[in-house]
Amino acid sequence: ISPAAPWRPLVEIARLGDGDRRWGGLDYFRFRGVVTFCGDVLGRRYWSIQDGSAATLLSGRTPSNLFLAKPGSYVEVVSNPGWFEPTNTLLADNLFQLGTSVFPDPVRHPGELLLPKRGEGTWIELEGIVRSNPSSGLLDVKSRGEIFTVAVPGLQIDLLRGLVDADIRVRGVIVYPNERERLLLVPSPEFLEITKEAAKDPFACTLESIRTLSAEALINRSQHRTRLRGVVTYAEHGTIYLQDDGGGIRVELESASSVDVGATIEIAGFPDLGDDESVVFRHAL
Repeated sequence: ISPAAPWRPLVEIARLGDGDRRWGGLDYFRFRGVVTFCGDVLGRRYWSIQDGSAATLLSGRTPSNLFLAKPGSYVEVVSNPGWFEPTNTLLADNLFQLGTSVFPDPVRHPGELLLPKRGEGTWIELEGIVRSNPSSGLLDVKSRGEIFTVAVPGLQIDLLRGLVDADIRVRGVIVYPNERERLLLVPSPEFLEITKEAAKDPFACTLESIRTLSAEALINRSQHRTRLRGVVTYAEHGTIYLQDDGGGIRVELESASSVDVGATIEIAGFPDLGDDESVVFRHAL
């Protein structure tokens, strides 16, 4: 591969640590693994690799051949952190493509992955209900009571729209752009499976009373689209309040609409917990 390769120790990713400025005392090293994601999402470049011990996100020095290796490639990464200014970012100084590999067995969304930065870069499997597909082309997926943003490069916009309220199973790399956001990076559409199709008519769902939408029923659970009928008691900037015989509820519309106070309407959307743990109706049509 390279005449200089043998004198760089071959290590496992787990030995590299997290935030260790000296990488366990290694001024230079190499490691091997399968590339699990490679691409641009929301204006940021992501590249991840995983071996039998752990996973990590990686950046390349400029210029870099890092992004020539596509997901599924088996590669060797060479890094020389002792030759440059100290940094907390793991950088690749060179990369050699050794062949192809199967993807690792996914971690099946353990609870600790909900904590900020925990398990970042790991290949996981997620099951949930698609809540919406913003104009950015990403999916909002509710899984076990938590919202994940899912990026699937190559997925057509028409298919994205048809996924709202569908049950899906998806595999990808978990990253945390900030403390409140969970982003799943899916290499391609082949890693997304529709386990239950969404109804073609969003208003074909069951008509419920606001009284039945309790906070207790929504804790750590995902819920399909629900339909409500009531009188509009407030309307402004895409938010309305709706009241029926069972009570009132805050409604966040999927897109801003002109709704008159006092009008009797039907809405279809997703019951959810608000920041104050009250019930909110979101992504409503």
